Amino acid sequence: MCKQEEKIWYTAMDDTTPYSGKVVYLADRRGIKAYGQGHCLKCNNGDGIYWKKTWNGAFPDTCWSCGGKGKRSVKLYTLKQVKAQIKREEKNHSRYIDKVALGNEIYALKRIAYNHSEKAVAQRAKRLSWKKEKIQTKNNSEFVGQVKDRGTFDLTLTFRKGFDTDFGCSFLNTLKDAQGNVFTYWGNSFLDVELDSTITVKATIKDHKEYDGTKQTVINRPKIIEGVS
Repeated sequence: MCKQEEKIWYTAMDDTTPYSGKVVYLADRRGIKAYGQGHCLKCNNGDGIYWKKTWNGAFPDTCWSCGGKGKRSVKLYTLKQVKAQIKREEKNHSRYIDKVALGNEIYALKRIAYNHSEKAVAQRAKRLSWKKEKIQTKNNSEFVGQVKDRGTFDLTLTFRKGFDTDFGCSFLNTLKDAQGNVFTYWGNSFLDVELDSTITVKATIKDHKEYDGTKQTVINRPKIIEGVS
């Protein structure tokens, strides 16, 4: 019975149909192995055609793995080997599931520990303060002056960010006066001014715009006429 079972060959562990073709025995350094003819895995359903992908689309070509035959030499397994492979795959899958579950649990514990740390509490307080300040700025900011007027303003630099343009790097500057009115300026005149510093500038009102619900006074050609404080 045991000898009869070993004469039944299978092409893969996921193929439950016994192999009925010609069996060839080849020797390697681990012993004598049985080989048969099976479907080529590189072809399109074993038809000997390999679809070559190019920039202009996909074109049919002769499969380089089987030479266009649609069949190739495959290793054969006994029923005992197939069962061992299935058992090994199930064990590996179970280990993978346990590893993922353990990783998720460790990550959740780390997040809980971080959320109760001083750094996380400080970040949440800072973010909440920023949101409150943004809402307050949106409600308090009003347009200042008339377009094309040139005047003197006491402003605090609150934000600066550089952007690459066709003419080089330009900086967006956001400023605020004592009444909470928001000013914006595109240019490089405030590069020597540190954030949260207050300056007195003489500038031309270029436009009045509203961004994200906040009224902003756009200034142009600013000139610092009093030192940074």
